[in-house]
Amino acid sequence: MSSVQVLCIALLAIYITYMVINAMRSHRQSYFVEGLVGIGGFGKDTNEPNPPIIRQMDLTGGLGGKGGAADTLTNNMNVTTSAYSDNLNISKHRKVYEDMITAHEHLVDTEMLVMLITYNIDDSNKPEKASEFYTRLNALQSAKGSLAAVMKYVDKN
Repeated sequence: MSSVQVLCIALLAIYITYMVINAMRSHRQSYFVEGLVGIGGFGKDTNEPNPPIIRQMDLTGGLGGKGGAADTLTNNMNVTTSAYSDNLNISKHRKVYEDMITAHEHLVDTEMLVMLITYNIDDSNKPEKASEFYTRLNALQSAKGSLAAVMKYVDKN
């Protein structure tokens, strides 16, 4: 694997971690989904800016809201997932992905420790400052859970 590919994978992982943390901060799932639109090469060779899953969000299927197009949406999700999996080639690059996830786990642990060490005790008397601190600390803890889930996914594929 070339150093350019490793760099691209590392940048992608940093971007995804950034999006997850921001999504947790804003408590908006749509922020995370919108941030990932276009990953996987959709729109490269065609005039389609978004993957099929994004274009097929109408679940009514002309049946008055009864979910008639859910099977189409499911199929599009499976096609998109397959395209992502093919591009990732997990079996070939498993070690690189595992090392990258481990590096992120260490980064999050280090950031949590730095936060705790540099916490200003005077801020504990200011509810908004203390709340902000613990919200950020909890977001980092949630990120660790997300990284563990990604590691489990990489290990099983």
